[in-house]
Amino acid sequence: MIGIIIVSHGYAAKELLHSAEMIIGRQDKVRVVSLTEGMSPEALIELTVDAIKELSDNNGILILTDLYGGSTTNFIASALLKRGNVEIVSGVNLPMLLSVLSERSELSLKELSQKAVVDGKEGIINVKEFLKNNL
Repeated sequence: MIGIIIVSHGYAAKELLHSAEMIIGRQDKVRVVSLTEGMSPEALIELTVDAIKELSDNNGILILTDLYGGSTTNFIASALLKRGNVEIVSGVNLPMLLSVLSERSELSLKELSQKAVVDGKEGIINVKEFLKNNL
């Protein structure tokens, strides 16, 4: 099973995981890393590397970050981009998280990272427009 690490500014990652577990149940091999006010880039990277070490096996690690171009993604990518068996996808949302948690035993790490991007985008819907066009 692929390990999942959710990295966010503040405690959004913790709450996303909490919401996902309300829907699909408790999850193993998932960790959250929170960038808190005043935390150094080195501390964020250290927490993330510790989570990788804890979850590592032959299946790999998918890191989901909250904001492309934000500190969480920039710090992690700069330190881990060349690390083998780790994929980083930015823009985490609940549809994306539910998808990867549900599919991580069936897909390869590369396939799962691609699915995260597709399902994260597809989870964004203008409800009024959708209902107007589909009723």
